[in-house]
Amino acid sequence: MASEQSPAVNDRQTSNIEIEIRRPILKQQHLDDDRLEGLPTRPSLRSRLKRSIVNKLRPTRPCAVRFIKRHIPITEWLPKYQIKRNLVSDVISGLTVGIMHIPQGLAYGLLAALTPVQGLYVSFFPVLVYCLLGTSRHISIGTFAVVALMVSNTVRNQVDESSSTVMSPVLNDSSNGTNTSMDDLDNDINRRIAIATSLTLLTGIIQLVMGVFQLGVVNAYLSDSVVSALTTGAAIHVLTSQMKHIFGLTIHEKKGYFQLVKIYIDLFTNIDKTNVAALLTALICIIACVVVKEFLNPRVKAKIKMQIPIELLVIITATTISHLAGFHPRFGVKIVGHIPTGLPMPSLPSMNDAGSIVGDAFAIAIVCFAINISVARVYAKKQGYSISANQELIAYGCANVFGSFFECFVSAGALARSAVQEESGGKTQLVGIVSSALLLIMLLAAGPLLRDLPTAILGAIIVVNLKGMLLQMKDVKTLWSISKWETATWLVTFTSVVLFDVIYGLLIGVGFSIMTIIVQTQLARTAILGRLDQTDIFKRLDLYPQVHEVSRTKIIRFETFLYFANCVHFKRAVNRILAAAEKEKIEHVIIDCAAISFLDSMGAKVIAQIVAECRQRGLVVSITQCRGGIRKVLGVTGTLKDVGAEIFHLTIHDAVESFQSTRLAKEDKDDVAAAVDDANTNV
Repeated sequence: MASEQSPAVNDRQTSNIEIEIRRPILKQQHLDDDRLEGLPTRPSLRSRLKRSIVNKLRPTRPCAVRFIKRHIPITEWLPKYQIKRNLVSDVISGLTVGIMHIPQGLAYGLLAALTPVQGLYVSFFPVLVYCLLGTSRHISIGTFAVVALMVSNTVRNQVDESSSTVMSPVLNDSSNGTNTSMDDLDNDINRRIAIATSLTLLTGIIQLVMGVFQLGVVNAYLSDSVVSALTTGAAIHVLTSQMKHIFGLTIHEKKGYFQLVKIYIDLFTNIDKTNVAALLTALICIIACVVVKEFLNPRVKAKIKMQIPIELLVIITATTISHLAGFHPRFGVKIVGHIPTGLPMPSLPSMNDAGSIVGDAFAIAIVCFAINISVARVYAKKQGYSISANQELIAYGCANVFGSFFECFVSAGALARSAVQEESGGKTQLVGIVSSALLLIMLLAAGPLLRDLPTAILGAIIVVNLKGMLLQMKDVKTLWSISKWETATWLVTFTSVVLFDVIYGLLIGVGFSIMTIIVQTQLARTAILGRLDQTDIFKRLDLYPQVHEVSRTKIIRFETFLYFANCVHFKRAVNRILAAAEKEKIEHVIIDCAAISFLDSMGAKVIAQIVAECRQRGLVVSITQCRGGIRKVLGVTGTLKDVGAEIFHLTIHDAVESFQSTRLAKEDKDDVAAAVDDANTNV
């Protein structure tokens, strides 16, 4: 029986294998001439657009079927649904996620500066639409803390300062010293709902337009570090907003910059007015949720797919005890109050505030898409299926537009619920339909039973669910080891969100991220390459001690794209390298363009200037490994003609061998000429 060899032995054996390739020296011009021969003429832009439009609009049945399946994905996966394989898993996962929707919906409805029932609506209506149009099988659409916070900021900025603390009949009781009538209270709630639904409609329209016009690529401008810092900073805002509920205090909302600092000053100023009953209730809830989630649920998941619904159990228990013990009348603990039964009647959102909130709607649309698509891609890759970013935009847009007619605020995918949906065995979008059925029962029957639920419980549930986002602070350590620029982007974005606001933090984070890219291209390294002995492999001298410079040749590589912002920097770097190498008797300069993926007209001019200056010094210049797009720019700008097509080589090795063969031929010719001169002299 043959014995197995260790990887080290195999590596040594592989390293002893020699490769010998014999071929002529190739120049780029020769290859281009062969490629262009017989190349068909490319159709004009007009003809290509006409063909594309005709192909897309041609009224054929296969085209219509593809269109429907592409834009209504349920028509694709539902007919192929495997009942025996997926139904039980989807039902279990749907019930698990639905149970999570109830406490989170109630809590995030309060966080959005609305009433708890609005959070339940968001957990029901948009979910149904996404099941029809969404391509992700595991993202859980509904309420999300960051989005609820952004909605809350917009709502509070639009309402009058005098009514900014009015939340529900219970949240404005005699303890705060005001005597607001029920009519004024209803007007304030209706005003808030009108603003939130208008914001939701605008957000949905923006997402829908982006999807229709294939603008899913906008997500590329939100790096992972920006999204991570944004959600972490927003989590700090969410945590702060729940302190008044947990401590049972009445704190007026703060606006403008440094609002967190102002809130904490107000909080500590009034700390002696803490409602002890509310604080103890919240602490008991937090401890119970943490113990079950961190210690019991991991053991339960090993045996059954469902987790212990601790949040729902806490709500039921706290509501029962609050009702029996009279938490509100006896201890002044604030409760959620009346929760209407049934579904709201559809109504067109008022657009009176559209002009003043459209900017917020655009920011929320981008943030929702960035978070949703990043989560969806993670699970799609993990489970082995594909998603469409543009179709996801259409699904999010339709879900929000539809939800805005039913008193919903903006919906988004929640990180924690999506993880539970995948871990509990969810296979398809049917999970959302099952969870919506459970929410429907809740909305139709169980609303009045939650009247005595303390708001401190909802605040505690929100705080517990912030754990995942707050732990993203650990990303800083990882980013520091990867890139100092990404670390700076994370810290700037996080600080901006905490000190200013989520929307301002988003703008500053994206702007700083783009600025770091520009700065990095301006400060890009200009490397000197050497050859690995007796090979055609060339590597950086400062990274590989095994390589050595080629005799009489300086090989220079610019390690990014070359454009107006960094071309002068590249030229200066080349001049410094050549000035430092004057004593080395350099005769040949190779400019390697392998890393240059983009070139503009100024970059092309700088290449021509470098070639001209090198020739003035009596140096031979070669340009290697130019991509097709780079050669096209050089040709259009006239640089190719100015420097000469003969200096372009396919590889660095071709340029080295071409120079050395020319140099040897010249030396032989000079030797022959010298011998002839000597012979003539002797004669």
